[in-house]
Amino acid sequence: MTAFKYAALFITIIFQVLAIAFVFINLTVVYYLLAGYALALLVLIGLVVRERIKEKKEDDDDDDRNY
Repeated sequence: MTAFKYAALFITIIFQVLAIAFVFINLTVVYYLLAGYALALLVLIGLVVRERIKEKKEDDDDDDRNY
């Protein structure tokens, strides 16, 4: 899962940098790049949320307060 998370992070960064660069070159391409950036960002946020939920569930399962 971490490899997919790093790939999504890399793609998000690439889309953002390309969108900034294409503002000066071709404005119509910027809209597609920003849409790709938003999609990659949503995927990245979903992965992080799913990972946090999984970690929280593991912490709840390993809870030793009932000793």
